[in-house]
Amino acid sequence: MCSEKNGAAKGRQNKGDLILKRQMIIKKLILLLLLCGAPGIVPVFAVDSSTSEAYRQIDTAFTNRSDKELDTVLRREQGNGNYDLIEAYTMKKIRRLIVSNDFEFAGQTILVVIDNNLENTEAVEMYAAVQDSLEKQEAYEKQQEARKVAERERIEREKEAQRKKADREFRTVKTASGDSVYLTGKEEKYSSVYWNACFGLADLMFVSETPDDYNSLRYGLSAAFTYEYEMRQKYIFGVDASAEGIILPLYNDDKTMLGSVKIAPKISFAGFNKNIFLRAGFASLITAAAGSETVLQGNFLTPLVGVGFNHAKLGNMTLSGFYDYYPGHFFYGNINSAMGAGLNMALPIAEMERIQLNFNIGLNDNLYIKKDGIENRAGVVIAIGVENVTE
Repeated sequence: MCSEKNGAAKGRQNKGDLILKRQMIIKKLILLLLLCGAPGIVPVFAVDSSTSEAYRQIDTAFTNRSDKELDTVLRREQGNGNYDLIEAYTMKKIRRLIVSNDFEFAGQTILVVIDNNLENTEAVEMYAAVQDSLEKQEAYEKQQEARKVAERERIEREKEAQRKKADREFRTVKTASGDSVYLTGKEEKYSSVYWNACFGLADLMFVSETPDDYNSLRYGLSAAFTYEYEMRQKYIFGVDASAEGIILPLYNDDKTMLGSVKIAPKISFAGFNKNIFLRAGFASLITAAAGSETVLQGNFLTPLVGVGFNHAKLGNMTLSGFYDYYPGHFFYGNINSAMGAGLNMALPIAEMERIQLNFNIGLNDNLYIKKDGIENRAGVVIAIGVENVTE
């Protein structure tokens, strides 16, 4: 019994020793594999770390939009075993630039790739495509810029036309800073045509003549009409016409009737002064003796040349006037010179839409300088006038 127990115990001991030996062998094999594999594992991790650093520097170069930084990275990494990966990553970044239409920087970075690898045919083809796209983009941008310039010029022309229109239709005043401010005005009232008609309810004429010491105060009626047309804000063409008949002597028993008719076309140069006119026309000063002799000058027909003015403001009043020279006196032996003048003051009474009523007081005079004396026909006219409203 004892020997059997001793044998069993010995067998178990031998079996345990065998297991321990096997465990030791496995540990040695694992250690040997680790020792043999470590030199290969370390370089693998070292390469991945270097490539990641290159990626990061490439990202920085693209963020800074610096082709020089990118060139520095690629030149340094040319000896890297993973340069193809680094170059592929760079091309990926370039494609993103192309997608976002950043052709200029894309072309610069492709040149960097080509400079560092002349055998990269993909980069060469991409550069050609980018240059073509860049030319198209520049042509499009020039076209758009030309359209913007044309649009700005069109807007400026419209603004200038609106300013000119406003200058015609509105009154302006200067502020303390020198800027122009438009006052009230109505577009529908503006017109390039101006007209004015007056009917003289009372035309009182005082006639004097020397050396016969002739004096007479007479009453009559009169009418006047003015028409003006403004052309392109440069010229104003018009005509002044008037007629009067002095039929009733208030004292002096001379029954002679007096009268006059004048037609005077005129022109104004707006660049100089649109209120001053040069005029030339025809005048007829009429003397109709009532079956008896008279000391007054007979009928006098003459051309006229002169100067006039209109639309001059004095408070609420509008002043107009003229001075005419009658060269027809050369055809009359007893007259050395002859001339006429007039002044009218119009005070607004009422304005109705485009029509304005005025109360007018006028002074008229026709003067003969004779060889043996002077004859003067001076008158005061009280009239009602009507005119169109142009501003």
